[in-house]
Amino acid sequence: MQKSEGSGGTQLKNRATGNYDQRTSSSTQLKHRNAVQGSKSSLSTSSPESARKLHPRPSDKLNPKTINPFGEQSRVPSAFAAIYSKGGIPCRLVHGSVKHRLQWECPPESLSFDPLLITLAEGLRETKHPYTFVSK
Repeated sequence: MQKSEGSGGTQLKNRATGNYDQRTSSSTQLKHRNAVQGSKSSLSTSSPESARKLHPRPSDKLNPKTINPFGEQSRVPSAFAAIYSKGGIPCRLVHGSVKHRLQWECPPESLSFDPLLITLAEGLRETKHPYTFVSK
């Protein structure tokens, strides 16, 4: 390695690769770091965002946050949707070109109606396809 002194640092030339590596003295690096950190801290305290967090605007009380009606809504699936997706209702929806129909896995006459009737009654509150069709 060959050493050559320059302004603000030292250049080292690698004999094998012919590349120069720029090295600065540690005191120069520390001065530069302190200057950068000082400017960052002065910027962060004088930014309008940090001032807004400390002192809310009066209009924030007058204009409460609202929900976006077109955004994604996170709803917990209803009991009917959970039972249908797990296969608790022994039928499936067959999509036709014009009409949809239900195909039962076993004859509906052989099913016990007590739990099935309660589950289907809960499904009447559903608003999404295929749950509305199955519950009707």
